[in-house]
Amino acid sequence: MCGLFPPEFECDAVLKDGRCVHIRPLNFDEYDRLGDLYQRSSEESLRKRFGWTEAREWLRSIKGCSEDSQICLIAEHPENGEEREVVGDCWYFVEVGTGSAEVSILVRDDFQNRGLGTQMMEQLLKVAKAEGIYRLFVLVNITNHPMMAIVKRLKFSFIHSADASHLYRLDL
Repeated sequence: MCGLFPPEFECDAVLKDGRCVHIRPLNFDEYDRLGDLYQRSSEESLRKRFGWTEAREWLRSIKGCSEDSQICLIAEHPENGEEREVVGDCWYFVEVGTGSAEVSILVRDDFQNRGLGTQMMEQLLKVAKAEGIYRLFVLVNITNHPMMAIVKRLKFSFIHSADASHLYRLDL
């Protein structure tokens, strides 16, 4: 998916602390905007999100992926009242030919525990349904308590455990 997206793929979200963010699809010529998000996230947050993979290495690897097999939503917040900075991303990667996708999410440390992850995931669910995805999977590090709360809140079903992670599924 590339270029212009339907307006229903965008939304504004008010966080628990009153800040407002804009959630929208990342255009595939904007990958570099994610670099600052990863740089401003703690090692702990990056490890929970990427496991063993280094964030910049992962970003380089996805640039070559088929644009039709992934979508990334970003959350933007106006810093200093001007330019919007990316404070979160939420992806799905389609497993070709299955109608299912794997989900991942990262929220910058200073925006965690304010409802942003849940709101991004809810928007991603709307996009997935509109794009014909009928099943989502997420592998969650068991120490990532905020993500564990999100999958439970959104009624993902537990599938199994593997290497300090739990696999969850949501049928849309």
